[in-house]
Amino acid sequence: MKLIFTLLMGLITVCSSAQHTRGTVTAFGDVPLRRVEVKAKSGANTLTNERGEFVLETKKKDALTFSAAGFVDKRIKKRDNADINVNLLIEDWTGAEEEAVSNRHISAADMKKGLETVGYTNYEYYEMSSIYEVLRREHPGIRMDESGQDKNVYLVNQGVHSISMSQEALLVVDGSIVDDISMIQPMQIKSIKVLLGPDAAHWGVRGANGVIEIDLMNGER
Repeated sequence: MKLIFTLLMGLITVCSSAQHTRGTVTAFGDVPLRRVEVKAKSGANTLTNERGEFVLETKKKDALTFSAAGFVDKRIKKRDNADINVNLLIEDWTGAEEEAVSNRHISAADMKKGLETVGYTNYEYYEMSSIYEVLRREHPGIRMDESGQDKNVYLVNQGVHSISMSQEALLVVDGSIVDDISMIQPMQIKSIKVLLGPDAAHWGVRGANGVIEIDLMNGER
């Protein structure tokens, strides 16, 4: 009887932690992308339908990765039960557009129109006023310190681990370490990665307090 009760409680816990996350994947701001692979860190995966929509079983604290041929992969952390709407960027190498069309993610007509009207601009960040607003949205654990002349970026709860005794996160733009990112415009951004712990190990002691890697469109820095 005790074993049955334990099994039932375990089943209830598993069921209560599982959720269904919904959302839409687009390109150029409003063009639905079909057959995009949506994969949860917890293991489930699915493809978007003809309207770019998806439904996926996820855990309470999960992360979703969106992948489509010819487009830049995007990873998003799940927040509560809110829908996840993602805009993917076309890759900036020759042939990316053709690969996206041939894999039926987008029609040739929509691809042509999108490139003519929006181009390679990061439409997702179009209405944001600064790189710092983008960082706050992408990673809620980021905070800013504006007490000095420059705006310093910190990753909350990282503490001081760097040999330099600085609490600031290491800033990397297009593979190069920088001190200031204030001049980066949101529409220039291709992708942002926040690396913590073992993921930041290849940056050595300089990345001990975390690393923020920013890649720009066509290396615009």
